[in-house]
Amino acid sequence: MITRRKPDVTTVVVAPAVQRRDPSRRGLSGRTVSAGEELKLPRQVKLRRAMPIRAYIGPNGHGKSLAAVVDLMASLERGRPVLSTVPLLDWRAEPDPEVYVLDEELGYWVSRETGVMWQRPTHPSYVRLTKWSQIAAASHCDVFLDEVAGVASSRQGQNMPAAVEKLLQKLRHADITLSWTAPSWARADLIIRETTQAVTVCEGYRRERHEVDGRVWLRNRQFDWVTYDAAMYTDWTDGKRDKAKRLCKQRFWLPGSAASRAYDSLGAVDTIASVTDAGRCVECGGRRVAPDCVCDDYVTDRAERKALRAHAASAASTDAARPAGRHLAVSPTS
Repeated sequence: MITRRKPDVTTVVVAPAVQRRDPSRRGLSGRTVSAGEELKLPRQVKLRRAMPIRAYIGPNGHGKSLAAVVDLMASLERGRPVLSTVPLLDWRAEPDPEVYVLDEELGYWVSRETGVMWQRPTHPSYVRLTKWSQIAAASHCDVFLDEVAGVASSRQGQNMPAAVEKLLQKLRHADITLSWTAPSWARADLIIRETTQAVTVCEGYRRERHEVDGRVWLRNRQFDWVTYDAAMYTDWTDGKRDKAKRLCKQRFWLPGSAASRAYDSLGAVDTIASVTDAGRCVECGGRRVAPDCVCDDYVTDRAERKALRAHAASAASTDAARPAGRHLAVSPTS
């Protein structure tokens, strides 16, 4: 009787997996992925990121900026630059235990020597956006305009900053995505609304039970993000919203998530430009005097006009200095 031998089995040794944080799951907890593997994003994040120009609207404290940051965290994780008007923090950073100690009463990490609270550093792929010239020279990046009404408000009418219009025109050619937030859809300029592809309506609830650091405003802990096609927002009413077809809906729990460490909801928003094209201050609405143009043609014309005015003034002063002509005095007859 012939006994068949089993074929030799070659043992394949799998390289150890690389620990990475998934910046898109609910809670954004860590998971194990193989080296070189693409991040597996949830369906909702994939759908929103597939829209290069996307808006996030909702009242203050209802998570519109948070939703935008959650969608941008995948770009930060992949090393894609993000030009943002709000700081984007490195959620993976941890304080040095030899330098800082955890104050259990306050819940903060403080310096062992000075007692100064540890500040989380910004993400390496974050670029602070303070000038429109940064956008003009940008490419292959994401742009985040938080509170877009401050730079392109619907109240400015046709006087929207020209830099915003140029940005909207170069997005596809320069491989740039734009995320913007506003308290309501109508607060943004018409040009931005017409080019936006997806609108995410943000609602927050389940507020904190107690005041934190003496703050009266209690922060929401749970959020619902419902995304619609922006074309439906051209003539938007509450009735249409109830009947509108949702592209997706995501429920997000903030406490303990990496997103809570990637964005400071109480941080200041940078102002890109202090003066609009209409010559009005962005902060108070007052009028400012625009600086003179420095282009060669204008400088040359201005020098020529100045020379002509100086020549005319010199000629006028010369005529005034000449003695008046003599006149014969005629005595009245008696």
